[in-house]
Amino acid sequence: MRIAFPTTDGARISAHFGRCQSFLILDVDAGTVKSRDIRANDQEPGTGHGHDHGHAHDHNAFVRLLGDCEAVMCGGIGPGARHALESAGLKVHLVPLQSSPEEAAIALATGTFTARTGPSCGPGTA
Repeated sequence: MRIAFPTTDGARISAHFGRCQSFLILDVDAGTVKSRDIRANDQEPGTGHGHDHGHAHDHNAFVRLLGDCEAVMCGGIGPGARHALESAGLKVHLVPLQSSPEEAAIALATGTFTARTGPSCGPGTA
């Protein structure tokens, strides 16, 4: 199972999908991370948008970048990006930010993952 995580440092899950610097891609098989890859987010992360979502993301660019993944696991995601990913067949899961990408990916791949509930556009926001 190939799973994408938004990240700013390659090790921790970003609080907001669209603002990340890059995406950590983990391939998980038989409960083990088999490979890791980093893909740059070319959607100008961290600039020009707040939670009003009055920004000009090309949400389909995320689909083109992550389309070979089965799932995206993130701390928060806006409705446009979520809709684009889910329309392309990717499953979107909200995770607690304190989770490591590796433990979250293994939990998802082995069927033991419990999604975080609440707002999907970053912790504590609507």
